Amino acid sequence: MEKTLHEIAVLIGAQLEGDPAVTVSNIAGIDKAQPGDLTFVANPKYSRFIATTQASAVICTPDTVAPGKNLLKVDNPYLAFAKIMTFLYPQRRETGMVDPRAIIGNNVSMGNKVTVYPLVYIGDDCVLEDEVTIYPGCCIGDRVRIGAQSLIYPNVTIREDCVIGKRVIIHPGAVIGGDGYGYVQHEGAHYKIPQIGRVVIEDDVEIGCNTTIDRATTGETRIGKGTK
Repeated sequence: MEKTLHEIAVLIGAQLEGDPAVTVSNIAGIDKAQPGDLTFVANPKYSRFIATTQASAVICTPDTVAPGKNLLKVDNPYLAFAKIMTFLYPQRRETGMVDPRAIIGNNVSMGNKVTVYPLVYIGDDCVLEDEVTIYPGCCIGDRVRIGAQSLIYPNVTIREDCVIGKRVIIHPGAVIGGDGYGYVQHEGAHYKIPQIGRVVIEDDVEIGCNTTIDRATTGETRIGKGTK
């Protein structure tokens, strides 16, 4: 996606020093960048590379001085970099369809534009709010609720009664709501304590690959809003 420096400056609220008509279509590290690339300097120790970079423009702090270079000056270059990455490389649009090869339980409620890929299992009495996406190989237990715009990557297990908030991202292989380590020792043996609690994941949480978050013995294990 090709954009002018003027368009980029408006997007990130930057002060532009240089040619507003110059276009960029890619982002690269400051030492690897070529013409047509946009780069950034967030750490002052890399400022020395600004003079020699081949990048078409550099995102930098307001105190940066580099004659002859196109500069996009912002207070937080790393945040501006993240915004531009989202802009130049938008997330793919999902189908908004439930594949017939998915297994859907009874009394499952789905909002608008929900995407369910093949080989997904969804148990009874679940709620999937608007624009939820569930990738192949996921297992969603009974009575699970998943909030709007949440993204569940392949091979995730969410066990019964768990609650997933809005805009949550769960990466491949994670297990939400498995039993905690609850045992009582008696006469040299372990007696299992039923784990009747649940997991509640609040809004805007991101959970990495192969993470396990166990349910509480009673009550809930809660992951607060915005946790990464």
